[in-house]
Amino acid sequence: MSRRTLPTELGPRLATRHPVPRWVQIGLPLLPALVVSLPALALGPQWWWVPLLMLAATWLLVAGILSELLLLRHHVHEHGLVSESAWPYPRRIIPFYSVDPASLRMAGYHRSNGTWKDSRNPRFREVPGVPTLRMVGLHPTRATALARGRATWNSAPYVDRILGTTRHGQHEVEPEEWVLAWRDEGDDVAWLRGLVEESRSTGYM
Repeated sequence: MSRRTLPTELGPRLATRHPVPRWVQIGLPLLPALVVSLPALALGPQWWWVPLLMLAATWLLVAGILSELLLLRHHVHEHGLVSESAWPYPRRIIPFYSVDPASLRMAGYHRSNGTWKDSRNPRFREVPGVPTLRMVGLHPTRATALARGRATWNSAPYVDRILGTTRHGQHEVEPEEWVLAWRDEGDDVAWLRGLVEESRSTGYM
């Protein structure tokens, strides 16, 4: 499955939430770029291109380093949530049938315990200082597999149990709590809970 291809079971996209406003996406990398390039103005008018080149190069460098955070976005579809950022950071799909509607809530930024394992845990897709949407849903490894086409919509909650070369059926992977940077544009929790309950009641799996 290509990065642009999504399971048809997701249904139409209803909305997109951008944790980082557009002006921050542009302005944040601009600050260090200005600090680096402004001293080059002392070279004189004949070297006008030097500060411009330094400005552009530094902006691109900083924007690339911060791209995972700056370009993070969550697409709300009729039957699931798609969380993605800039390439090559992985896309993840959380079907609403896997979400516990009672678990949906807004909370604060989750501070990691300082370990690499926690800070890079796939269920954390955050931006420092931005509120978070919490929900218990499809295991992150399966959400990634579903987005990459390595699992189908119906098989996403399951993994193959393989002993040697023999398959011994399937077992469910325990769902986990997702922590997603989220700027609420109203009562998103109630809206999402309604979508989840509708998907679960109609057996949309």
